[in-house]
Amino acid sequence: MSIARAVPVLLAVVALGACGRPDDAQRMAAKEAATQPHKSSVTVPPPAPVPSAADFVARSSAADLFEVQSGQMGQNRAARPQVRAFAGNLVRDHTRSSQELKKAVAESGYTIQAGQAATPELQAAMSAIGSAAPGDFDRAFMEAQVKAHEQALALMQAYAQDGDVPSLKALAAEQAGAIAQHLKEARELLSSLP
Repeated sequence: MSIARAVPVLLAVVALGACGRPDDAQRMAAKEAATQPHKSSVTVPPPAPVPSAADFVARSSAADLFEVQSGQMGQNRAARPQVRAFAGNLVRDHTRSSQELKKAVAESGYTIQAGQAATPELQAAMSAIGSAAPGDFDRAFMEAQVKAHEQALALMQAYAQDGDVPSLKALAAEQAGAIAQHLKEARELLSSLP
């Protein structure tokens, strides 16, 4: 409530209080408060900006590269068969999605280069996975997969909804389902680990 609006309310409360009728003052203050718009203390973050086509392609390509390389590491180093199998699925599915990305770029008519460099964040995740002790590898691998798939899913959903290149929008919508499935599996596997 602003000061300009609060002063008349306070004067009314004081005046009624001076009359010896505190119940009336409380009712009046409650009535005044009820008519004022409530300001929420909860803030909603603004929606993530939709990436440009070039940014979408670069980030998608980097995510695929990370998934293939980390999946290969997982196939070789994971202790649990379920984690090794998940890693194999990552290699297969993200190799395919990388090929589909190249096809969608070609169909778009744009000259967008599919980058093959992982982002610094994905490079750090790869280093963390690679340096994990043998007994800690499965957990480190699955934690990285959950985080990477959350980010990839957000990217795909944003571009599928509001992207500006039709072939890339279609690809993002299609891949969002596969990524959501990987994310579900990754979360389940992670929760099953000791």
